Amino acid sequence: MQICNEGNATCSFGKLSENLTKNMFVLMGKFTSMAETFKDFPAPETEDFKEQMREFGSDCGTLIRVVFDYKTPEERAAMAASIH
Repeated sequence: MQICNEGNATCSFGKLSENLTKNMFVLMGKFTSMAETFKDFPAPETEDFKEQMREFGSDCGTLIRVVFDYKTPEERAAMAASIH
């Protein structure tokens, strides 16, 4: 939410659409991974179920980072330094 409140159009429909378009290959890979994870969901064994949930969480996190073009503070600092 903090990213969307910075007032830089990060969460505008146009910007989100642009992020989706330029990262379609990554997104399709994540959707494929999620489909594979849920093929046998929920796993009968506790450890397997935990692994399914870890994979699902990782895939969801990647999807959100890609859609919102999230950069860590370190990545933003490195980008700013390379501009100057």
